Amino acid sequence: PTFSITTLCQISLPMKNPSIAALLLPLLSQLVRSIGAATPNHRSLRSDDEISFEEGSVETIVETIHKFETGENVDYLHCGPKFHADTAPKNKIEIILLHSSHHTKDDWKSSGVMEQLCQNDTNLVSVTAIDMPFKKNGIQLFETFWGLRHAGIISGEPVIIVTPAASGKTIVSAAEIDLAHEHTDFAHTLIAKMVRGWVPISVGAVMMAHNDALKMFPVEGVPVMAVRGSEDDFGGESGAHLARFAGASVEVLDGDQGCYLSHVEDFVETLLVFANNAVTGATARSVPHPSTVVGPSSSVSLNKPLKASPHAYDFEVTVGTVTALGETHIHDRKGEEAYYHCGPNYGRLPKDISMHDNRQELLLLHGAKFTKEDWKSSGILQDLCKKGGDHLSVTALDLTHSALAEQLLDTFRGLYHEGVISGEPLVIVTPSASGKAVVNAAEIDLAKQDQQQSFLRKMVQGWVCIACSRVGDVSEDTLKLFPQYSIPVMAMHGTNDSTTNKDKMIRLQTLANAAKEEIEGGHACYLDSPEKFVDIIINFMQSTTAGAEGTNDG
Repeated sequence: PTFSITTLCQISLPMKNPSIAALLLPLLSQLVRSIGAATPNHRSLRSDDEISFEEGSVETIVETIHKFETGENVDYLHCGPKFHADTAPKNKIEIILLHSSHHTKDDWKSSGVMEQLCQNDTNLVSVTAIDMPFKKNGIQLFETFWGLRHAGIISGEPVIIVTPAASGKTIVSAAEIDLAHEHTDFAHTLIAKMVRGWVPISVGAVMMAHNDALKMFPVEGVPVMAVRGSEDDFGGESGAHLARFAGASVEVLDGDQGCYLSHVEDFVETLLVFANNAVTGATARSVPHPSTVVGPSSSVSLNKPLKASPHAYDFEVTVGTVTALGETHIHDRKGEEAYYHCGPNYGRLPKDISMHDNRQELLLLHGAKFTKEDWKSSGILQDLCKKGGDHLSVTALDLTHSALAEQLLDTFRGLYHEGVISGEPLVIVTPSASGKAVVNAAEIDLAKQDQQQSFLRKMVQGWVCIACSRVGDVSEDTLKLFPQYSIPVMAMHGTNDSTTNKDKMIRLQTLANAAKEEIEGGHACYLDSPEKFVDIIINFMQSTTAGAEGTNDG
């Protein structure tokens, strides 16, 4: 392997052991700083009160299979000393400031936050504001962190990270990745490598995160301080959520969601107190056994060791709304759909981590007389996630039963955009009239004869059709498209359903090579026999995933 470091020149060292790269990195960084080339395109800015600001850009450091490579540029502003891990005082405070969707790194300077943070006599506070896009994930944050270390801006030891609003997704994502990576050695997690303390400011991502991911912070001994404005109700909700599951303290400033920019002195004082406590040990960093961790405001007891499971501690159903998106995504909004979700949020996990190897995603629609609530009130949603294993993700959607393929695809895009699903084809369950959307997708595909633009191939890994009325009204060629596309189908009906509906399922069995299941009950047999239904779906999911993996391997 080759470890590369980009400065004014290219230094390349062949190595038999990749771990040598990690040992040599501090020496190489020191060499770079000594020749004045760590940040070749920076300039110093001087404010009126003599606080020195450095502005520049660093290249992210991306670890590939064979080497470390440079990635994209990230702009930064820095004030205060630059520390080196080998020589820095133990009570140093390093702070990284991210920004929300409506701001940039420059707002940290123009508001006076950076100036006040760096304006102290101790020369122990180092502050870096970075222009990293707010939609980045934990891996990309770590690559930027590594790039800042490489350039000598930070020491490379864990820092205090401040994340207003949407930028908090980066830290939440890092915690979810740590949880998914089976880490029992906390020294090697993303959180442990980067975060000395976390300051989320009205972060919405925590409301959609697995609670188990938030529990990673007390497990890893990382203090959290949630900041909110007194007029920010949503910030109050997210702060309370963090207090319960991440053991966070909550600080309330005057103002709304932008309280940290409108009440700078109060924010800076609060941040410095928290940072000092995190560094000196008043909120000491330790690594307790997971079974003993309970946050200050949490009533949840952890009775089993951490493992590779989004459900490692308890089971949660989250609720939300998703915006249906057209081809142009954010510029083509088409209304909102409510949903329930449990299991992993695959859209928030990088696709190169092990969780995706056994990915199982299930989408539940509903018939004309029902809603997503019925999936939850019947216990089916919860049982699917409890019995389906750590890799099963289930979403119950309030898509109207009269929706056609285009509306289903728009909502599918919205769920992906929000990180609820991976964006890969999934198994879709369509009771009764809701089957119209999947059947319509097949009709469109048959008419277009374009597999690259296929609705079915974009969305459907497998289809569970429960007494779908639309099956009796379409051509034979439409239903034959499913086996042609290697999409497994299950035809299900109740023992007491009408003869007409049973005949339609026999037709689907014949033309789409569907497996056929009859369970006790009427037209809504899945609600009449929920336990049997759950077992059948889990078996179908497992066989469908295994079949898909076999196809891909071939």
